[in-house]
Amino acid sequence: MYIRHVGNETGERVPFVENGTEITFGEGENTYTVDAAALQQDTQVIFDVRQEDDGTLGITGHWYAATLTIPPKKYELVEGDVVTVNEDGTEERSLDQVAIPLDMGAVEVALYPLGRPLEAPVEGSTMVEGFDENSEAAEGEKED
Repeated sequence: MYIRHVGNETGERVPFVENGTEITFGEGENTYTVDAAALQQDTQVIFDVRQEDDGTLGITGHWYAATLTIPPKKYELVEGDVVTVNEDGTEERSLDQVAIPLDMGAVEVALYPLGRPLEAPVEGSTMVEGFDENSEAAEGEKED
């Protein structure tokens, strides 16, 4: 896997662990796992992991945490099961395309400086106008 740091800014970048074709971003209870092989298609795939206002990781949010660039599938030809008999009596076996497993060495992970500290999600909190519902600013808005 090729790792690239985006931007010259200093700051925390999301940690990650590779396990086979799965990449788990984050730590503790704040993680997001991506199966690169499941996302691979016949064309290159770009997949973003983002960070929410509360610091949690997912596919939505204001800040990029990481971008995966997954190369297109590659195929090999193998003899198939269908046998055709030609006019001269010779047999010809079909050829089938079979996908080659994803080479994780060809996957690129771009890491961005995080917009917020990487924190575990807080149970029961929701976002209101960009503020945590438990914050003082949000309390003031509820009274109006």
